[in-house]
Amino acid sequence: MNILNTLFFVAVVGILADATLGASWSYGDISAWATNYATCATQQQSPIDIVHDDAIVDTTLGDFTHALFDAPPQTMTIKNPGYTVQIDLTGGYTIDDPSLLPGVFKAAQFHLHWGNSSSAGSEHLFNGNQYWGELHIVHYNTKYPDLGTAANESDGLAVLGFFITKDYPQDNTAVQRMIQPLTEDRVNYNSESESYTTTFSMETFLPNNISVYYRYQGSLTTPPCYESVMWTVFSEPIRISTAQANIFETRIFSADRGTSNPDLVNNNYRPAQPLNGRTVFRSTQCSGTGSFSMPTFHFVALCATVIGLIIVR
Repeated sequence: MNILNTLFFVAVVGILADATLGASWSYGDISAWATNYATCATQQQSPIDIVHDDAIVDTTLGDFTHALFDAPPQTMTIKNPGYTVQIDLTGGYTIDDPSLLPGVFKAAQFHLHWGNSSSAGSEHLFNGNQYWGELHIVHYNTKYPDLGTAANESDGLAVLGFFITKDYPQDNTAVQRMIQPLTEDRVNYNSESESYTTTFSMETFLPNNISVYYRYQGSLTTPPCYESVMWTVFSEPIRISTAQANIFETRIFSADRGTSNPDLVNNNYRPAQPLNGRTVFRSTQCSGTGSFSMPTFHFVALCATVIGLIIVR
């Protein structure tokens, strides 16, 4: 990987510093992003507010299945780059189905955005509502040699977005395996990382229904905000417990270990951006008409091609 591709790579995976692209950024000063990174002020930015009634049915969109995500990667490394929790993948699964994505896309990493104990923190909104958090699985188009090269290509990236609620009545065991290094305070400070001794598939923590989703063309949600992302945002959320959410809200820090009074990483989301005439598509005529959280249950309104369903999970 040459030096230019390396710079693109670190931009995508979220490790930006003054030495990379000439400026730094933070969630505390989002208004400055457009000044330091011109692309952040362009017309196809992410995230957005997904409004179900405004989304156009695309009957060519296929169904995502759990089998697509079933193969564990060769290696997985969890890291704290100072403003998120990220898991890098080597040998991640590949999506090769033209009804799902227009190309062959390989999973490279996933990361999370979240709120705090009193406010929500998903990046995308759904019908104007914000969830507690959001998980993004980042893929690159294999027509390009690597993630860094694909980052600034119009068809370079595909990101799958999953909302997260903290209303599950017990710990989500699949998510617990993911965050165990955080629970044990091993990757909780800036620049810390650890490889998992045993890898696990993405399928283990995905929601049951992944056939209902929304699709639009957008951008990275962090600088340099390249407009290279085909977004797929799923209707049904991942559910975690309040205790698991508390790990993110109170035990992830932006400073190095040993720093006095380090700042917490929370509310690490970009606000919704203008749609600017873009079309949002949905996967089926009978897609989710809305969702809302209650203390114990999460209701997602779905309907199948023939019969309407309300799934209570």
